[in-house]
Amino acid sequence: MALSFNQIFNKLKGFFEFKKRNPIDFGNDTPIESDLKPFSIGDKKSIVELSESELNVRGLISADDIKFTGSSGSVARTVNQVIFTNPNSKFDSNDNLRFDSLNSTVHITNDQALNDQLVCWNGGNGFFSINAIPGGNTTLRTSPGDLTIHALGNCIQFGDNTNIFGEINLATATTMKLIGTADYHVFLESQGTGDVTIASGDDITIDATDTLAIDTDGTFAMKQDGTEFSVANSAWAGMILGYRMIGEDAGRVTYTLTTSFVVPDDDMYVRFIAPPSGAVEIMIQIKVDAQANNDTYVGLSSANATSGYLTLGATYEQTIGVDDETDNGTVQHYWAVTGLTAGDTYNYWVGFKKRSAGIGNGYLNWGGDSTGEHCDFIMKATALPIAVSHFAEYD
Repeated sequence: MALSFNQIFNKLKGFFEFKKRNPIDFGNDTPIESDLKPFSIGDKKSIVELSESELNVRGLISADDIKFTGSSGSVARTVNQVIFTNPNSKFDSNDNLRFDSLNSTVHITNDQALNDQLVCWNGGNGFFSINAIPGGNTTLRTSPGDLTIHALGNCIQFGDNTNIFGEINLATATTMKLIGTADYHVFLESQGTGDVTIASGDDITIDATDTLAIDTDGTFAMKQDGTEFSVANSAWAGMILGYRMIGEDAGRVTYTLTTSFVVPDDDMYVRFIAPPSGAVEIMIQIKVDAQANNDTYVGLSSANATSGYLTLGATYEQTIGVDDETDNGTVQHYWAVTGLTAGDTYNYWVGFKKRSAGIGNGYLNWGGDSTGEHCDFIMKATALPIAVSHFAEYD
């Protein structure tokens, strides 16, 4: 059966390829192998080379979206730098890199001369860079202008490779919190001669579930609008350092005075740690029942009743009652004691005596468990300020 030309052409066209103006050729029409081979268009090689495991582009790639994937989520890099340029566009706002300024360029490079840095440059003098020194620190830098961190998740966390140490938390409306991870310490420190200032346009609240400690070199100032009103550097002055009370709800006690100083009870003492000034005020309270024309004396002792009265010094032995008739009343007496060593612990007892043995007895009274009885015995130590001319003088 004779075939027409069209029938012969249709049967043979599957065996032949039409000649193309710009034929695409791969490695001289050889199979893909381990070595890179170029794609050619016409008689010119393109910038694309391909092997069994690698695609190499010797030039610029322009694309709406580029996704890099690798084994275990990592990508091996041998290029010296990747440059993103967006003259009038930006990546989508979901989770991709975005540049708002026109003509901005981002360089991501491992060029050691550039210290492994990511640089966002706007074509002028302004840039943002992340510098990662090999084996060293990472630095964030902007020039000129500020650095703004905006966390839509309400939290900026800080930690190392495995642990989160703390966070800046923005979850509460109009509130920024610096929060340490559970059982982690938060430490704000200034070194050298630098000061730390906490300033507020409104109130400042310090709320400690446990102890609030203020640890300084001993100077502590209270100011109003920059003017110190405490005796210079002695805002702790007036603090009760030690306190002893006997007889709040106990049977009444009467002690008969003798003509020698005696500590009536081992518990009649106060213990304290000397303040930075080395000066304290000692106060005692007791009821004195004196006989006519017989004086009552009080003195400080460095030993208790069991060991026996041991005077702290003649200047601390003083008269507390000179009566021309039999009388009684509650007495509060004070001493200023100076020259102490700041930070040392002291124990002071109190002793009493009467002047004469031939003018009747004198008595001390304290305590009671019903109405109308004696006052409590009280002994306390109060911090005095550092000596300052005209404000705190100890002559």
